[in-house]
Amino acid sequence: IPLEYVDDEILTDVNNYDLMSSKDNMITASSVTYFEDSAMDCSGTLTSWEADTEATYYLYDDSLTDEEIRADLAQSDHEFALYTGTGSEPSIGTDGRYEQQFSFCDILPGTYKLVIYKTDKYVPQVLTVTVEQTSQNLGSFCLQMLGDVNGDGKVTTIDAALANSCARGASDLEAYALACADVSGNDGKVTVIDAALINAHARGVYREPS
Repeated sequence: IPLEYVDDEILTDVNNYDLMSSKDNMITASSVTYFEDSAMDCSGTLTSWEADTEATYYLYDDSLTDEEIRADLAQSDHEFALYTGTGSEPSIGTDGRYEQQFSFCDILPGTYKLVIYKTDKYVPQVLTVTVEQTSQNLGSFCLQMLGDVNGDGKVTTIDAALANSCARGASDLEAYALACADVSGNDGKVTVIDAALINAHARGVYREPS
């Protein structure tokens, strides 16, 4: 059922409905707010240190947990993504990082989880965004490699030191840096094992974290 229809009728004002969808005979439901004729466009900018892998952009229901979204990203069809964005050809910025403009078209106003994703060694960004009743710029975002805690495009002993300091409780890391430091996949928890793995990779005695 298209999002702007309920029981084959176009909505005439703001209402809450239970959106029912089926896939392989499995039924799911979620509470969604609809606005007639209020779909908007939104855009943003991504920076990353390499342009060898195309980024993909999704908007998910805000009720999904980050763990549920990451599980969906591991599937080929990304069945729970509500919208898929498009990206421009990457261009290199003045600091050596690559920039890519991305956009979503015909988005209904509401709160979503924006997911910016590259395969392999990059750590996905999962952020809560609010799409208002006007076209808007969502802002600038970055993608970092697993183990690149400080976001300089390399995995070095500095990253290992930052992870070690966090693991020992001497300092804190922001949420995305924390995810980059969690090379062992410990649900966002950074331990001295993560620090040791990053250090070994930086010194060339261990393959890149994966």
